[in-house]
Amino acid sequence: MLIDFDHHIAFTGDIYVNIHGMTREQAEYNRYAPVLMTSVDTDPALCTAERQSVMQRLGAGEWKIYGSHGAMKEYNLVVDGK
Repeated sequence: MLIDFDHHIAFTGDIYVNIHGMTREQAEYNRYAPVLMTSVDTDPALCTAERQSVMQRLGAGEWKIYGSHGAMKEYNLVVDGK
């Protein structure tokens, strides 16, 4: 994972997947993920903890998150009312 704190951009790889930003073709292909992959999301609790850690690491502000699948996600993170 790469985080550019100066420009508020994060490249998360498979830690974050924007399923709501997928094209129809990406969403259809994604149906095969449980068959093709055995290491991603095999431990749902661990995957949830990883995603939560990413969001906490980013800090307050408007972010652009580029995951491994789906469109770029714009994310506004509010921390302690800021």
